[in-house]
Parts: sequence; C-alpha cells; structure tokens
Amino acid sequence: MCRLAILCGSTSRGSRRKASDRTTLEQVYGAITFYLGRKSEVENDIAEREREEDAYSTAHPPTPDLKEKFERMRQQLQARRS
Repeated sequence: MCRLAILCGSTSRGSRRKASDRTTLEQVYGAITFYLGRKSEVENDIAEREREEDAYSTAHPPTPDLKEKFERMRQQLQARRS
C-alpha cells in the first residue's frame, strides 16, 4: 500500500521524495492500475486507517510539555528560515 499512499497523498512530502528516488515508472503505472482496479477497496482501507489513527490520537493526546516543546522547535525552524 505504500505506493498507493504516495499517489493518494497520504504521506508526507519528505517520505514521498525518498520513495520516489527509488520508484520506477513501471511501479508507478502498476500502482495506478491497482488503484483504479480496486478504488473502493483502497479508499475504504485508507478511511479505516484514518479512523484508527484518529481514535489513537483521541485516546493518547499529547501532553502539555510535549506541545510546548514542538512549539519551541517550530519557532526555532522559522527563525532559521528568516
């Protein structure tokens, strides 16, 4: 499903770039063919995975200190880019 996730936009830009470095055109066509032949199955699988991720995130919310740490990191990255 990894290739399908790339095509459906279910991965981050960085992971798509890494995967595309080693993905052949033949593999891309194969993934598209697979997706088109089983579109509802693939869409249902993606939706199920998203529901599972949402349920996990709801059951395990980030702690306030973790949120603060991510905010500091985000601000540091923005400062470096400026």
